[in-house]
Amino acid sequence: DEIPERQLRRDHKREIQQLVSDERSIAESIESLEKQRRQFQQELDANRQMQDQLGDVIDVSTLELRLKEVERYDDIENQIAEQRTTLVKRQEDAEVRVARIPYWDGSLDEVDRVPLPLAETIDRFDTEFAELEHEQKSIDESIQESRSELKKIQQEVAAEKKINSVVTQDELNRFRQRRDHGWSLVRQSWLEEEDASAVQEFASVVPLDQAYEQCVGEADDVADRLRRESDRLTTLAVLEGQQADLSEKIELLEKKRLGIQQQHQQKLELWQSEWAPAGITEARPPKDMRGWLNKWSELRESARKIIEIRQDCERLEAVRD
Repeated sequence: DEIPERQLRRDHKREIQQLVSDERSIAESIESLEKQRRQFQQELDANRQMQDQLGDVIDVSTLELRLKEVERYDDIENQIAEQRTTLVKRQEDAEVRVARIPYWDGSLDEVDRVPLPLAETIDRFDTEFAELEHEQKSIDESIQESRSELKKIQQEVAAEKKINSVVTQDELNRFRQRRDHGWSLVRQSWLEEEDASAVQEFASVVPLDQAYEQCVGEADDVADRLRRESDRLTTLAVLEGQQADLSEKIELLEKKRLGIQQQHQQKLELWQSEWAPAGITEARPPKDMRGWLNKWSELRESARKIIEIRQDCERLEAVRD
């Protein structure tokens, strides 16, 4: 396939154009040498024919030597041409792959010198990230479950407080204090030591004895209600205790989740620093970069093969010259 010129970098474009030009020159040289070879062969054949006709020995060793040299030169030129053709094709293909590889911006000549993390480093980070993500997922699930349970308990507590008029021990104590105060006023009345203002305050609507009886009844009623509702009070206390425990648990889990997030951020910074020497500033997660590194390894092998072919061409040219 034709490679669009815009995909090739200027420096390699000029090199490829030079290689193409060299290839044409080599082809012309090969054609010229082939003509010389055929000419020498014709001369050799003619001399041998003359030798056969004359019967005398004619020294054709010089012609044979020259013919071998031409054939050897022709073979070297063919090898150089083949290597040049291979070099152009490989370099064009590698240039396209360099242009397409993501996260990195550089030239083909830099590929073999780029410092990259080892595959073992990528595997280690992948494991560590996976462990942090698993732990955070577990914490998130625990927080969600605890919040759901807390909401349910809060609803139960609200329902208990709303539907039932819960009597407390403090309320019973207040009624008992009023009852005892009324009894002290009744005793003072019997002993003719009555405090008129205190009696008026205690029994402003009904007589003292009736007010006292009413107070005794209210205190007894509250006590009875307190006994009847003791189980409900216990349930409410348990629910409120569970509510407090869940609130504390959620708070601890959220702190732990924050710690995991901080560890993840620190690990992410370390991960990015592994790729910074290569000029990669936004490395993807380890799973993605593992595949990227595999493609890079293939590209690096191509770059090294191109260098080997160049060296082979230089060696053949030195032998030819």
